[in-house]
Amino acid sequence: MSDIQTLTTLGAHLEQLNTDIEIAEHDLDTLKQKKRQLQEETLPEIMFQLGLEELKLAGGGRIVLTKFVDAKMKQEATCLAWLKEHKHEAIVKSEFKINLRMGEDDTVLREKLSESNIPFTEKVAIHPATLKKFARERIDEGDTSFPKEAFGVYEGNRVIFK
Repeated sequence: MSDIQTLTTLGAHLEQLNTDIEIAEHDLDTLKQKKRQLQEETLPEIMFQLGLEELKLAGGGRIVLTKFVDAKMKQEATCLAWLKEHKHEAIVKSEFKINLRMGEDDTVLREKLSESNIPFTEKVAIHPATLKKFARERIDEGDTSFPKEAFGVYEGNRVIFK
C-alpha cells in the first residue's frame, strides 16, 4: 500500500470515528434523558401512589425517594441584589484572573493591578454546590421572598439506589 493510499484509508477511518463518536454522544444523551425521566418522574410517581418512601430489594439494596433542589443563577443581577439585600452575600465569591509572565509577583492586589495597568478579569460566582444548598435552605425555611425563577430553582423528587 502506498503512502497516499495509507493516508486516504486512515483519513476515512478518522472520519468514521468522528461520526461514530457523534452517534455515541447522541445515544448517551438519550439514555441520560430516559434515566432522568425514570428516576425523577416515573418511579417517584409510582412510589407516591403506593405511599412508599423506601423499598427494600431482594438483593439487599434499597430504592429511596428523596427530594432535591437544583439551582443556577439565571438572572445574575437580580440574584446578587437579593443576596445583598437579605445579607447572604457571603456565599458569593469574586475570582480574579491575572495574566502574569513567569517570575512576576502574583500577590499584587486589585488596586495595584489597576494602578499598574496590568490586565485582569473578574468573575463573580457562587459554587454550584453552595448555591444548591443555599436554595434548599431558603425553600426548607419557607422564605417566600426567595426569587426562585431568578435562581433557576428546579425542585423535584428522585429515587436513588442504596
